[in-house]
Amino acid sequence: MRLHVLATVLLVSSWAPRVATQESSQTPPPKSDVRDAGVTFEVASIKRNLSDGPSRGRSEPGGRFTATGAPVLQFIRLAYNNWSPDRILNVPAWVTSERYDLVARAPDGVQLSREMGSLMQSFLRERFAFEAHVEVREMPILELVLARRDGRLGTKLQRSSCDCRGNRTEPGCSRPVRAASFPEFDGLTCMQLELRGRRLMRGFPLEDFADEVNGRAVIDKTGLTGAWNLELEFSPDELSAAGDASASDLTPSERGPSFFTAVEEQLGLRFRPSRGAVKVVVVDRIERPTPD
Repeated sequence: MRLHVLATVLLVSSWAPRVATQESSQTPPPKSDVRDAGVTFEVASIKRNLSDGPSRGRSEPGGRFTATGAPVLQFIRLAYNNWSPDRILNVPAWVTSERYDLVARAPDGVQLSREMGSLMQSFLRERFAFEAHVEVREMPILELVLARRDGRLGTKLQRSSCDCRGNRTEPGCSRPVRAASFPEFDGLTCMQLELRGRRLMRGFPLEDFADEVNGRAVIDKTGLTGAWNLELEFSPDELSAAGDASASDLTPSERGPSFFTAVEEQLGLRFRPSRGAVKVVVVDRIERPTPD
């Protein structure tokens, strides 16, 4: 593997907060709510799904994206940085109840990891006559703050010698990084990895660590500027809900700490409930698609 790699790896058996991506040596673009309308799927087939199977979404090599049994609400979430359903307003009931299968392919050279928002917004406009606007409303949020009064950080959170959103020719960006908890990713300087019960981030600001937690927007109030490396291991929230028989026999200590406990113990940070201004999507128009 090359250095200077951004790799976001996810479970593909169910929907996840981020889209799985292949490795890329490019810096991810700034987050934006309204995407470039000129980026569209080269091919996109949509049809109604009447089965009762699980909803799944997956990105694949070659710019291919497939979804099975997905509510249209999930497509809207992908179009807007995977915002929680609470931040998508004025949707008809069928948008959450009816399910669809989608097979799509991005044009050559277009990376799903960078352009999914643009692609999905264009797809919704073309096939669902989708129109929406973004507003700012006051809602419950979580603030990411320092957990300890003395400001001491956890052992799994360290300042990075490479700013992966800046100039990657600087000396720190050519220095291999060792991951104590993730030896399989040793040597990668720039990356964001999310697996079940594991998070790994290298060379990015803390605002990239969590956009939302449990449906609440997260605001970084740590005061920790610059780029950071972090490793986090926790018991995934979906453990019991997924009906994992092998996991159900484990004691809480064997499963590992909860996400919130791990953040405090391993990173020296915590989430504090608050209220604040949050961007929301207000749907102005949406229609059922004509099947292919």
